[in-house]
Amino acid sequence: MAADNSLTEISEYDLEEIQNARFSDKVNVIIEIDRCYPSPETEGIIYIKSEDGLLELKRLGEINTGDPRTLKEFILYSKASFPARHYGLILWGHGKSWEKSDGGFTAYRSFANDETNGDRLDVYKGELREAIPDSLFDFILFDGCMMGGIEVLSELEGKADFVIASPSLVPIQGLPYDSVISLFCYFPPDSVKLILKNIVDAYIGMETLYNTPLSFSVFDLHNLHAELQRLKCVFSSLREVGFSDIFYYRSSSFTYNLYNPWVRDSTQSYVDLYNFLEEAGFDLNSSTLVFYNKASAFFSDASGLHIWFPFYPRIFKNGFRKYKMLNFDHMTEWSEVLFSAFPEDSFFNQAPSNLTIKKKSDFIELRWSEMIKSKHWYYKVYIQGESTMEFLVLENRLRFSLLPGRYKCFVTLFNPGTLKESIHSPPLELYVDESEINLFPAFMKINDLPPSCYLLDITGRKVKKVTKRGVFILKNEFHTKK
Repeated sequence: MAADNSLTEISEYDLEEIQNARFSDKVNVIIEIDRCYPSPETEGIIYIKSEDGLLELKRLGEINTGDPRTLKEFILYSKASFPARHYGLILWGHGKSWEKSDGGFTAYRSFANDETNGDRLDVYKGELREAIPDSLFDFILFDGCMMGGIEVLSELEGKADFVIASPSLVPIQGLPYDSVISLFCYFPPDSVKLILKNIVDAYIGMETLYNTPLSFSVFDLHNLHAELQRLKCVFSSLREVGFSDIFYYRSSSFTYNLYNPWVRDSTQSYVDLYNFLEEAGFDLNSSTLVFYNKASAFFSDASGLHIWFPFYPRIFKNGFRKYKMLNFDHMTEWSEVLFSAFPEDSFFNQAPSNLTIKKKSDFIELRWSEMIKSKHWYYKVYIQGESTMEFLVLENRLRFSLLPGRYKCFVTLFNPGTLKESIHSPPLELYVDESEINLFPAFMKINDLPPSCYLLDITGRKVKKVTKRGVFILKNEFHTKK
């Protein structure tokens, strides 16, 4: 329970619900909680549910729930101290899918955020995946907002059999733990699917009390890998569709509101995955991955699994580098579809910046700041001297050699599919002196040699006249170059 934040006070109610739940000597409920002021308990504490209530097992001092080691140590401690045939993990706290909130209204919603330490578990960095051992849990349940996303599921491949999460906002009261804990005591331990379905039903049954639309899903991770492979093929086809069509499908799709679940807002950044694919003409059955979903109000129109699809190019560009770190993007290249969903000018209206040149031992290196670009786009490098040379490179650097002279270098972003070029970078001047023969190109015409240089053949004899192509040693007073 990551309650070292605005959820500190509500955590006391959930602890009371756990305490009041049914007790069974066949079920161990171990709780690690971190709170902050105004709670009188501001250090980490581990409890176990007993017949008489919650029994304190261990005081941990100040802990940081935003550090993956904290979660990992709790899991290993619980497994070693209370071995069992079946394990489940409930992650309680704030959530905002895979994202790290950098500020604004949703700043406090980062997953497992710890206000005392100014930290959170960064899903996109793999910190959640790092904290959870492989193949241990029957299920992982998120009692937090917006954790029912395909990106989060992809980080948990191989970590559990099932994941239970909401694709939307979760009311501050969260799950009814008196009912949830009692389910594990009532059903036999091998009835995991039945227990999880009943947890979903118990949560959705609170709609009238919570007075808000709800959605909760059970995801079967046994089918995750095959589904990611299928999505990769679908996304490859989507990239061939024009941006206006892709954006039309997106605008027609169900979205999950980060601020108010009652408001349908197509500009929100999370869309229902299978609803979007249906709008785009792909008949994918969601039931292989979404084992069970239950929802109320208009959430019942959706599949119960979201995907990041920003409405504004600005939001996509701000999140792009973090998104590229996710397992989901590595496996499906969804970000390439997002490039296809926005007009080219959204990315080509800026020039490469911060050009620098360094002369190394035997080459010249030109670097510039990395731009937000599709993997199918190039940087085009122009080097102007007596003539102009052009190079196409995928990364934000180029190594090359030059004959003596003065040059100007500049860079653009280039789409070979449409021949679109961005604004040119400001030119950077470069001078290669006659003495810097280590920087000369390896292939030269004899007439291009500067007067200060002479040639040796490979035996070391001076060459007075070159009559055919060959390998020579270029030499001046200080240096040699083959």
